[in-house]
Amino acid sequence: MSNRTERSEMVTLERCSALERALAFSIGKEKSRECVNRLLERYGSISTVFSEREEELCRIGGINMNTALLIKLVAYSQARRITDNFKFGEMHTELELREFIGALFLGASVETVYVLLLDEAGRVISAEHISEGTVNASDIIPRKILACANKKRAKTVVLAHNHPKGNKLPSKDDVMTTGRLFNLLSAVGVRLAAHYIVADGDVGRIETDMLYDPDSIGRAYR
Repeated sequence: MSNRTERSEMVTLERCSALERALAFSIGKEKSRECVNRLLERYGSISTVFSEREEELCRIGGINMNTALLIKLVAYSQARRITDNFKFGEMHTELELREFIGALFLGASVETVYVLLLDEAGRVISAEHISEGTVNASDIIPRKILACANKKRAKTVVLAHNHPKGNKLPSKDDVMTTGRLFNLLSAVGVRLAAHYIVADGDVGRIETDMLYDPDSIGRAYR
């Protein structure tokens, strides 16, 4: 088992336990366990549970709006455990970056865009929320990212967005948007290092060669 897989399984268990403990204060220990099991049976993963809208969670038996809000609060607190401890101004491993990026989107019910900005030494200097809504709606998002990079004097950019409904593969539009951003940043001497996609608790990325072969989508996600 890889370190990435082992860490993912451990985080999943921690989040399920955290949710069960929180619900126990609201509906009792026995009912909380039953509630978590129903949610996992319905949604398949704890990350998808956290990403669901409150109104939809209320469709599950035994869950009212107060319980749904508590579920979203647990998602928020689990995300903050990671994002608050992330050290800016330092270099990070691939595993650390994936964990941080995943936490940025934990509980997000709509498609959201972030960028990580790195200095010339590869240290992460900032994480910027760019927008909510589709990542490929227009050229506005690439230009916002360029403005952020210029403001922070970043030399490298990492793009990240989520697929709230759990489709793990990037769309052709995702790949083409990556290409447009790659070209826009390259023109001003800024490197686009990666485009991460978060779905169903997993964090994958569009590989560089996909910019030139958008028909081979299946190879993009790893």
